[in-house]
Amino acid sequence: INAFYTSEEDLPPTIYQIQTNTTISPGKELKVQTIISWLTDEPATSRVYFQKGVSSSSAQFAEKTVLDANYTKKHAVVITKFNPGSIYTFRVESIDSSGNVTLSKTFTILTPRQRETVFQVIMKNLEQVFGWMGNVKK
Repeated sequence: INAFYTSEEDLPPTIYQIQTNTTISPGKELKVQTIISWLTDEPATSRVYFQKGVSSSSAQFAEKTVLDANYTKKHAVVITKFNPGSIYTFRVESIDSSGNVTLSKTFTILTPRQRETVFQVIMKNLEQVFGWMGNVKK
């Protein structure tokens, strides 16, 4: 008799290769767009928990993205709520079809600031160099 056994243990998905890509969009209001992507070893859902500032890995995060209930191994979540030049802490979550939940470790990112134009840099340098002239009039 040939016997075989299957494991009754249903493991949660493994999360790996977490990456962030952040860009700033100029306009009337500066907008920061951050794409957080990761892979799992089995099809699972996608969600990101985040908050402004630095937090410990055991902290409850103030905000979360809408759950993407599509089961996939390649995950990408777009966040447009981040402010320029700020620190954010986040964790990613994936849940497999059996309901097993995996949360990543905590990651911290610094969003970009708006770059100054060449004119702004020159004017700032001139103000620093000739700033003493403003004191002469007083």
